[in-house]
Amino acid sequence: MNIRRINRGIALGCVLAVGTVSYVVYDQKQFSKGQDSIKSIIEQYFNDVASVQVTKNQEKALDAYKNVMDKYWVNNNDWFNEDDFIFDKSSLTEGWDTIIKDWQPTGHFEKCEMRIGDVSINKYGNNGAVATVDYDVYCEYFGAPLDFSNVHVTTADQDYYVGNENGDKDESVKYKGTKNYFATEFYLENVDGDWRIVGVGRFSNGYSSNISKVTEENNDSKAVDDNMANSDTDSDSKAGGQNE
Repeated sequence: MNIRRINRGIALGCVLAVGTVSYVVYDQKQFSKGQDSIKSIIEQYFNDVASVQVTKNQEKALDAYKNVMDKYWVNNNDWFNEDDFIFDKSSLTEGWDTIIKDWQPTGHFEKCEMRIGDVSINKYGNNGAVATVDYDVYCEYFGAPLDFSNVHVTTADQDYYVGNENGDKDESVKYKGTKNYFATEFYLENVDGDWRIVGVGRFSNGYSSNISKVTEENNDSKAVDDNMANSDTDSDSKAGGQNE
């Protein structure tokens, strides 16, 4: 038995083990430093979505949202398998070319604010992260305009339509209220030092909403902070929220 060779092997193994542990510790520290950047990107993304939402011309609103998607999202199909329950950028933007014609939105958003609540950020793969986000939306709108607040493009009536007696999209009718989303999973990739969104979990979020018509009796729009502070986001509502 060659004792010298065995000792050399043990020493080499110890060096590799120390190197591996050191790399893992360093990698985790670097990721921890980037968590503030991830949260900041998501906050900026929501602010921009809310901003382009408030546009009277629906075609311009959709074009502006396309620009927001291009700014914050990136296509990377290598990230996901077909079996993963994740929407990527291409699947979210599919059908946008005919959405105005097909859905015939009416009216417009007069006010929209989106605010982040709890955020949990974890590593995802070698160069990625997943951020689980709770967020609130306060809105005032007429009719059934395009709505971008849930990543997917919808019209307001599809999410929380309270309607009039005829059940149409009368753009003279005004609505106001809050929506509360919880546990929405955003997947992000570090691209040349900048975090970009690459996907959102298909069934990762639930929501509750409180939408009402604006009448002469209740036309006293409260401050956004008050609406969000008083919205039903306690643990009971989270447990009973609908899954999308």
